[in-house]
Parts: sequence; structure tokens; C-alpha cells
Amino acid sequence: YRFRLLTKIFDKSRNLYALNFARQSKRTYMLLCEGYMDVIALHQAGFTARPIRLFLQCDEEVGSRYSQRQSINNMIAEAQQCAAFFNCETARPGKVTLLRKGILKMTVRVHGKAAHAKDYMTGVSALVEAAHKIIRLHERSTADGPTYNCTLAPMEGSSNTVPDVCDIVIDIRVATMAEAREASDFVHQVAAECTLPGASGEVIREGMRPPMEPCEKNQRLFDQVNRICARCGLGQLEPFMSAGGADASNVSQTGVPCLDSFGIEGGAYHTIKEYARLSSIPERAKVLAAVAMYYEE
Repeated sequence: YRFRLLTKIFDKSRNLYALNFARQSKRTYMLLCEGYMDVIALHQAGFTARPIRLFLQCDEEVGSRYSQRQSINNMIAEAQQCAAFFNCETARPGKVTLLRKGILKMTVRVHGKAAHAKDYMTGVSALVEAAHKIIRLHERSTADGPTYNCTLAPMEGSSNTVPDVCDIVIDIRVATMAEAREASDFVHQVAAECTLPGASGEVIREGMRPPMEPCEKNQRLFDQVNRICARCGLGQLEPFMSAGGADASNVSQTGVPCLDSFGIEGGAYHTIKEYARLSSIPERAKVLAAVAMYYEE
């Protein structure tokens, strides 16, 4: 191989390198590489028939609501045709995510009775009732179980009126779907049971991003990745459990072997101090390349 822009046989600006090989394939797709050496390296490594698919998720951080879940649903459908799925979420040094908590989002609407502040005792404050419910949810949170993070939706009204409506938005982190069902039942119970006479409550919204639960197929994939890393002198990865939600959990539920946090290393997520360690890019790229090359179905 000799790099030249133009020869009598090959013109870089007019010809597609290795098209003569690709056009003989009976597959309905082809892999497009950035450079000649990439094509040569893939062919030498035996990548003449193994496709590698790249999925780009445009609205993962907001639960795919902008695409009305079409983006995640399309990714799941494509991933089900693959032998393994590696989610390139930000990683911790030397770790990959094998377990991940799910996110149960619920909104409780509390109703009270409006009154002018001068007639405070004749009203029923929805905000005070919401405070009682938030305390109950807070007390239910545990370090090794579900956690209930509560915020208040923007409220209408003024300081001289007793609020008659208040929405509690609850972010619940669960390790299993069984925990999610128990948490949902508890929130419905808290919504229905009121401390202030005349107050009432109801669950008006509920949504779920499933957890990435322990399973044999993911464990086997993790073990194989570490064997490949050892073979290639890339060290060993450690399993990690994340409390944050990700689309890898949706894919894992379909039965496709799945590992998470294969991307660039970083931390302090969703804060002004969020960072990424650029020097980890080649390290992680080597692991992904080695796995793609030596993975055995």
C-alpha cells in the first residue's frame, strides 16, 4: 500500500476504495470507513461479513419525549438484530455498568380549598397537605432501596391566597421492576390518604424507564469482554451499578446481551462541573475495537 491522491488506476476524488470487494457481497448494506487504512485493517481482521451498527440517540437525556419515544423504539428494534449491545454512556475509570437503576416518574396532584389569606382558617392549603405527603415519601427512601426525590411544579396564585391546587413531581429510583410496582402502590396510597380535613389527592401522571437488572446474558458478555481485554493486554474492567437511567436498560429487557458505560470517562454529570477525560478516548476505543474483533456469539 502506498498513499497517493491520484494514479492512473485510482483517483481518490472519484473512486470508492475497495468497492470492487464490497459490490460482490450479497448483503443489503455496506460499511463506510473514513480512510483506506481503516478498510485494509478491517479486511485483515476478518471484517468482511460482520456488521457493526452505530446508533445515535438524539433525546435520551429527556426520556425520548421530543421524538415521542420513536428514537428509543427504533433503536430497540435495530438492536434486537444484533449479537450484543454496548451503550457508550460516560464511564468511570476502569469500570463498565452491569446494573442500573430504573426511574419511575409520578406526579401527585393535591387539592385543597381556596380562601383569602385573611380567612386562612376557612381554607385548606394544598401546599401544606403536599408537605405532609413529601415528608412521608422522604421517610420511605433508603440507602439500599428505592429513593423518592420530590419537587413542586410551578404554582399559580399569590401570597395572599390559600393555594387550592399543588402538584408534587416525584423521581423514584428502583433496582428492580418489583421495587417499581411497590413504589407505585405506595405513592398511590400516599396520594389518597390526607392529613388535612377537606384535602384530597390523586396520581395524574406515571412513566417508567426500566432498570437494568442482574441477568445471566449480561454477566456472560461482561466475562467475555474481560477475557478479550486480557488477551489484548488491556487490563480488566470492574462491574459497576449506576443509579442513573439509560436506554441500555430498555435494550437489555429485550434479551439482547448488553453492557453500559463504554464511552469516554468523566463525572459530575448534569452539573456545571461536569467533565470528560479526553485521554480516555483511545483507551476506550481500543476496548471496543478488541471486543468487535474477537467477540464470539
